[in-house]
Amino acid sequence: MTDCLAGPPQRAHDGKDGLIAGEAGVLMVVTEILRNEEANIRDRLKAAELLGKHLGLFADKSDLSGAEAFADELMKARERIKDAR
Repeated sequence: MTDCLAGPPQRAHDGKDGLIAGEAGVLMVVTEILRNEEANIRDRLKAAELLGKHLGLFADKSDLSGAEAFADELMKARERIKDAR
């Protein structure tokens, strides 16, 4: 694994000006940390958390409120259709 924090800034292939890593560079570093079995377990867990958040694997409560509201509206619509028959 490369030590991305040591030394002067390195050129990244996906950053706008070459000094700041873009999305692909960050994902590569996070993935390297996650897969490195010799890395500190806290670092690996944090890498897994960050990658999971980036991939949208975790749902926030605010995300669920929209689904609950949709479900309520759907149930009301079904009741209206049932009553209309």
